[in-house]
Amino acid sequence: TAYGTTADKAVDGKYSNWTEQWCSGGNAVEKWLKVDLGTNYCINRYVVRHAEPYEPGRGVSKDFRLQKSVDGVTWTDVDMV
Repeated sequence: TAYGTTADKAVDGKYSNWTEQWCSGGNAVEKWLKVDLGTNYCINRYVVRHAEPYEPGRGVSKDFRLQKSVDGVTWTDVDMV
């Protein structure tokens, strides 16, 4: 984690300040977050809120992909930005 944020904050629905978000940290090209929903769901909408450019030390994601997996090993792209 970076800036004291943790991965659980990636899915809590809050975004009132920078301490309530997940940050992969650093400027590495590939970072990922895996979320186990516990069962199969039909998801028809997801929201990605990126860090604002004015937040010190934060980068804004330009490219990302949403993937799904039934077994946590084989992944299929659902959406690519």
